[in-house]
Amino acid sequence: MSMKTYFPFTDYDFYAYLTSGVLTLSVVDFAFNGVGFLTRSDWNFVQIVAAVSAAYVVGHIIATLAQLVIETFALSYLFSKPIALQLGFKKPNILERLMGVLVGRYYTPLESSIQRKILDEAKTALSKDLEDPISAEDVFQVGFKRSFTVDGARVRIDSFLNQYGFCRNIAFVALLSVGLLGWQSYFSDFLYESQLLLISIIVFIGMFIRFVKFLASFQAEVIRCLLK
Repeated sequence: MSMKTYFPFTDYDFYAYLTSGVLTLSVVDFAFNGVGFLTRSDWNFVQIVAAVSAAYVVGHIIATLAQLVIETFALSYLFSKPIALQLGFKKPNILERLMGVLVGRYYTPLESSIQRKILDEAKTALSKDLEDPISAEDVFQVGFKRSFTVDGARVRIDSFLNQYGFCRNIAFVALLSVGLLGWQSYFSDFLYESQLLLISIIVFIGMFIRFVKFLASFQAEVIRCLLK
């Protein structure tokens, strides 16, 4: 029997909701309950179902908050969205060039000839003149629609979607952990909490960089469908 026959969640549920929900409940349990919930030795079926359901619900809440804080705020006010750089709508500043070094492929402008082909194809699909202005969102929507007709594109796009959703949510959980553990360490002298605080900071930075990488790959894969 395969896992899919008895695991009632999709891949995206697992990546985007369950994992972040479990980690959030673990951090809250550590900060406010002394890991009393996590260290239970007797778990019956009803408790397991309740715990998984709670993690799933919390994961949805975390995903919403992560989208607002990590994806919308951070990439609107601190950094540019990858697609804006890829298509040349914005030139990368110092922070974005540094992020491009850390992220690598796709958080940089595409070649000008490729930019022009993508933009022209998007304008044609939208019945616009080649001289008409177009936004990055317009290009993304045309590319996303086109992706359903390109062989193999949806598999890659969905994979990048799962990965960037996972990294975004875990980055937010790590940021939440920094706040809770920082609050705990302020009132405590335990070195253990300071070590966890440092780990949370490292996880946040690492997962934020990975989030940008997979988001950039996701958006690049979508707009490259316009070259097919």
